[in-house]
Amino acid sequence: MVLSEMKQLNWWRGLWRVWIIGTVAWAVWTFWDSDPQCLIDLVRGTPDWAMGPWCEYRDLGYYGWLLASMFGWPALIAILLLASRWAIAGFLEPNRPN
Repeated sequence: MVLSEMKQLNWWRGLWRVWIIGTVAWAVWTFWDSDPQCLIDLVRGTPDWAMGPWCEYRDLGYYGWLLASMFGWPALIAILLLASRWAIAGFLEPNRPN
């Protein structure tokens, strides 16, 4: 890849796509790591006696924490990316009409 082709790359579009892929991967991994069987049983309407004993500790607060952990880090990274884009754009010369 020559230097002129490198200049044509759109870094922000690439970083946006990497962020989306990373967010989806992070959310899926966090959900899978939380043992989703209790949530699946709740959605299916499984009676309490048929659910695992650990499911009694999974209440609304736990699932709120799970959502925050699934999307908290990606949201922080998105804010940092947008802030860095704003900061870098401040160093660029404005487009002046000829």
